[in-house]
Amino acid sequence: MIASPLHALSCAPYGLPEILQTVIQSEHGYVAVKGTLTFDANKLPKPINDDMAGPDLTKIKGKITGKSLSRSGFKSTFSTDLTLEIKCFGPWCARAKSNSEVLVFLKQTQQGYTLTVQPCGSHILYQPTRADLNTAKRCYLANNCPPPSNY
Repeated sequence: MIASPLHALSCAPYGLPEILQTVIQSEHGYVAVKGTLTFDANKLPKPINDDMAGPDLTKIKGKITGKSLSRSGFKSTFSTDLTLEIKCFGPWCARAKSNSEVLVFLKQTQQGYTLTVQPCGSHILYQPTRADLNTAKRCYLANNCPPPSNY
């Protein structure tokens, strides 16, 4: 009997502090939006089996409707089409939930807005709390960002 190796994806903790560090340090512009994310979840990539890699990148059209961050908080009406960039690392493909209340960080590109979703860290926070929104506001507007998690 031959045992097959166990495969597991080990990710470092990736929460709001890590998202904020990534977007604040990026050379790209990002917009913070609290709202409802919608897209066709049937288009999410799926690996064929545990040993087969999923596609490196799948692009899915979506929409976010809600409020973007401005000097007064999450108060500016915001509604736009976007592209979800869903990534797979081997057989581990990122997941995203449609029709969900989220805090997202959208990258501004010449083609419009994109939302990065990958297995070990995405620019989406589901069911954001008031504390999450205040943390994002302090980081963006006062450069008072939380340190990344100690792992």
